[in-house]
Amino acid sequence: MPLGDDATITARFSGVWHLPADVDAGGLTAEAHLLEWPLVGGVRYHVSDPGAVRGYFFGEVGVVLRRTDLVVAGLHDSDFDIAFAAALGAGVELGRVDVHVSAWLADLDRLDDSIGVTVAVGLHALAL
Repeated sequence: MPLGDDATITARFSGVWHLPADVDAGGLTAEAHLLEWPLVGGVRYHVSDPGAVRGYFFGEVGVVLRRTDLVVAGLHDSDFDIAFAAALGAGVELGRVDVHVSAWLADLDRLDDSIGVTVAVGLHALAL
């Protein structure tokens, strides 16, 4: 939703599947699976004039719905939780195609092990 010529309010819902990882579970090897669904909103500020290519900076905040599965010696356990998240980044719009890079803070309560970098390619929806 445009706020003016240079600023836009944004909303995003996506899914992130992480590759399985082997972890130590008290002397046993366990396989961990993580699936995340970020639901975030924010503001995008364009730093160039409208045209075929347009650059921008953005910030987002919201929640991440997470499901963690752990398999140890054939036994399966799962957990579901919700975390507060944020992203700061920059990108470029190429017509309806959007490419951006951001610092992803997947859990604001645990910044020591939940910071990552995301690269995303998207397609703008048609205006109604």
